[in-house]
Amino acid sequence: MNRVLQAGWSLRQRLTVMLFSLVLMLWGLSAAVIYFQAEKESQELFDMAISETASLLLFISEHELLEVGNADVAGQDYVESPVHKQYLSFQLWDSEGNLRYRSANAPRTPLAPLDVEGFGWQNTDGEITRTFNLLDRNRILRIIVAEPLTHRQEISAHFFVGLLLFSVILLPLGYLGVRLIVTKAFGPVKRCVDQVDTLDTKNLNRVEIDDVPLEIEPLLQALNSAIERIQAGVAREKRFTADAAHELRTPLAGVKANIQLLQKLTAPQQAMESEVMVDTLEGVDRCSRMINQLLALSKSDGMAARSAPMEKLDIQNTVIDVFSLERAHAEFRKVSLTFNDSSVDQQNRSLASVSLKGYPTAIELLIRNLVNNAIAYNVPGGEVQVTVACLSTDVDPEKARVRISVMDNGPGIPVDQQALIFNRFFRAKPNQTKGSGLGLSICKEVAELHGTSILVCEGIGGQGVGLTFELEGEWIQPAAANTHSSI
Repeated sequence: MNRVLQAGWSLRQRLTVMLFSLVLMLWGLSAAVIYFQAEKESQELFDMAISETASLLLFISEHELLEVGNADVAGQDYVESPVHKQYLSFQLWDSEGNLRYRSANAPRTPLAPLDVEGFGWQNTDGEITRTFNLLDRNRILRIIVAEPLTHRQEISAHFFVGLLLFSVILLPLGYLGVRLIVTKAFGPVKRCVDQVDTLDTKNLNRVEIDDVPLEIEPLLQALNSAIERIQAGVAREKRFTADAAHELRTPLAGVKANIQLLQKLTAPQQAMESEVMVDTLEGVDRCSRMINQLLALSKSDGMAARSAPMEKLDIQNTVIDVFSLERAHAEFRKVSLTFNDSSVDQQNRSLASVSLKGYPTAIELLIRNLVNNAIAYNVPGGEVQVTVACLSTDVDPEKARVRISVMDNGPGIPVDQQALIFNRFFRAKPNQTKGSGLGLSICKEVAELHGTSILVCEGIGGQGVGLTFELEGEWIQPAAANTHSSI
């Protein structure tokens, strides 16, 4: 049954949105409670201010009447300020219902019923006011103070706008804070993801589960168990390859020795029998080379899996040793071997000024396979040249790069096959060579083990083919003169 692919979702983003939604809801609820509580308390404060104002005005009005007498309007010379608007209005009535005193903004009609004392709400011509009616101690004078409801509404609106502006500023900061907290909480998960991302057949290290959330610890434990099973399977495969190769070497060596002995003891030989023996010997030699290369491949994989410490490399002596091992092969193929390590960098520093580290056995295996391959695919009278060049780096002046190239002037490799030559068991010319197709695959494994890769380039004088790779090192003080030798 076809499964519909769904777009992935982010747990971190979902948690961020959910937590921020919770914060937003709690903030809205608390803001509403604060607003309504502040509204209630402000109404009480306004009422208290009206009552205190009424008491003060009543006291002042009593003395004013005794000194001045009756007055119609208080503050007739008052000019309203554009900044401080006058909201309160008052009236002073006597016990007979006569208006004795009023503010400039108060009408002549009562602001509130004269027979009702205390607080009240009045609606006069569509304008709602809050009033306070107070009698003096002798119950002769009555003062009425009124405040329009719009005054209180303006103050509440200002408070609401301020709260809203504060929310607009604070909520984005809250979102960023929630996102930062969630990201920090996912830090251990991110470290585990980075560890898992580095896993491959050469790096099967367990994922560290220290300081990880309890919710994902079972998942990581299951992953580590799977890694252990993979490690065991890879180890069994390598042991099988090594054991099979070792087991096959001895009987093949015996078969080869018996055939060679049979050739010496049986004379004269028939042409058919001689050809059969030669073909058998060639088959045994091919099997022996394949076994040796399988052992070398297993060894290089083992070094990568163990992450063994690197050692100091001596490229010059390594190439000389390789030439000594391949001299007989080169003489049989009538191919000359040349080593050139006289190249210097822009500051005239040579190979003797470079310190390289790696796996000496693996590097020797790499160079030998490249040289052996160049000899095998060359033509009689051809040449195989190993060149070592020292290069400086622009990023770090203390770092050096050593480029090692193995070139020949043979028939070369077709362009359409150059991308396939590093595949295991691939042979460019299977009918013309006796190789197993593992040599360059082993070279690729060793190069990757040293953090580099092998590139295809031109051969000697633009003919044949060349294979080159680079190793990183550090510059040291010059210690020896350059050499140029031909073997």
